[in-house]
Amino acid sequence: MRTAIGKSFLWPLRWEWTRRVVCTVGCLAIGVCPGWAGQDRSEPPQDQPAVSKPDQAPQRIPDFSAQASETGAKTQPKENSSGQVIQGPRELLALFGMDESHFRRLSDGCPLQPGEEELLLKLLFRSVEFPLELLERWAHRQVPMDQLASRAAENRGQVYWLAGRVQKMTVCQPVPEAAERFMIDKYYLCDLLLEPDSQPAVVYVRTIPKAWLGKAPENERVGVLAFFLKTSSPDPHKPIPVFAGHRIAWYPEGLLGDLGMDIGLLDVVVDRQPILPEERETFYQLLAAMRRAQPEQVFQAARQQVHRQAAAADSVVPLFKEPAGQRARLVLLRGAARKVVRVEVPDADIRSRFGIDHYYEISLFTPDSEGHPLIICVPSLPPGMPTGEGIQYVEEVEVAAFFLKSWSYRVPPPPEAPPEKRTDMIVWKRHAPLLIGPRPIWYPRPQTSPHTVAAVVAGLLFVGAGLGLWWALWRAHRSDQEFRRRFLVNRPQPTPDSFLAESSERSGPGDSPPSETPSA
Repeated sequence: MRTAIGKSFLWPLRWEWTRRVVCTVGCLAIGVCPGWAGQDRSEPPQDQPAVSKPDQAPQRIPDFSAQASETGAKTQPKENSSGQVIQGPRELLALFGMDESHFRRLSDGCPLQPGEEELLLKLLFRSVEFPLELLERWAHRQVPMDQLASRAAENRGQVYWLAGRVQKMTVCQPVPEAAERFMIDKYYLCDLLLEPDSQPAVVYVRTIPKAWLGKAPENERVGVLAFFLKTSSPDPHKPIPVFAGHRIAWYPEGLLGDLGMDIGLLDVVVDRQPILPEERETFYQLLAAMRRAQPEQVFQAARQQVHRQAAAADSVVPLFKEPAGQRARLVLLRGAARKVVRVEVPDADIRSRFGIDHYYEISLFTPDSEGHPLIICVPSLPPGMPTGEGIQYVEEVEVAAFFLKSWSYRVPPPPEAPPEKRTDMIVWKRHAPLLIGPRPIWYPRPQTSPHTVAAVVAGLLFVGAGLGLWWALWRAHRSDQEFRRRFLVNRPQPTPDSFLAESSERSGPGDSPPSETPSA
């Protein structure tokens, strides 16, 4: 009986001890982890992209003369085959067989005459060999009509950057003998209205955008690097200058045209090939346009396009399967960047013309790319975004980029390839969409702080202490139940006869019941 009574008295003591232990552990947890009790006032990491300011303000049409003035000091003058430095465009033309005698045949105040066509065809034939780096550095941005009219002979052969709108295009065909000699079966005459005062001008070019062959241009925005030849108007007060150049650049209405990207350069792009030599200018012009662009401007245009399509994001499937129909398409993509590397640009002319000495290549994997990468080239990265590659590298980014081509690149032979095909004579290639865009948006992963680590450790200790306490109480409760069961089974049950016998044994001879009842 004493043991059972002792057990019953232990239960209140155990629950009181349990409550004190729980309160103590809770206070320790709150002291170690003030953030759980509302003491940590620091803001949690937000899913905010790291977007910085653009490198340069966008331009309506690239000003090559201004660009050349900034980089002219860095550009070394070119030398001819004899080691002499080429000082100007007239010396360059003389190296290609267009000397002073050719310019003396030109007469002002009239359209191009048959005797003057030889100089024009020779210039168009050699124009593909002229280095753009020199032409852009020599180009005059302003076209002084009064000087061209009064001193036309002195300005012949000078290079000008012409920006305006084409009003009419005419296809010209040389005589068979000249066509065979200069390997030119046709060339083009474009009537322009130059900016900003709508000055008429005539430009002969060898190459035009392919889209103009099916539909004649109407007031399209253009630009051209061209040599001045003569004036064609008989009125000296309203001269019409005549120029000749290799190709005319086309800047149609739209985001790429506003950024100064020549859309006509996309005509030479070939899919499922590496970057070909004739695509070099296209690649770097598009990269330079994205460098001039404001990232927010490109992302806004991409989001508006996605909103019009009523889709959550652009699908990458057509970029893999139908590259020819996706040329210059603006897409908005978000996914995991598994490779981000810096690519150095060793070409001196690209560094000089566009100011690009490096760019970044991103291998992006989207949810619908099915494990195949998309190659994104950008001029810069957000501040703080790391570069790297390998199995441990992954960063979440969002890009708005223009599709350029299906790019072919080499890969090592797959493991399942037979030995006879794992030789240097067999080249394994894969194709990936190649896109070019501005600085991407980076979504950094939350960084784990020491305070957060301490809070996690303290929380684990608190949970472990609570589980240990629950286990101890459960064992104690189970042992009490076992004791009660054994005590009640082994103890004899009392009967009325045994209770009376026990009472008479305890009563003495002098014992008698009270004679009076208690009164109030």
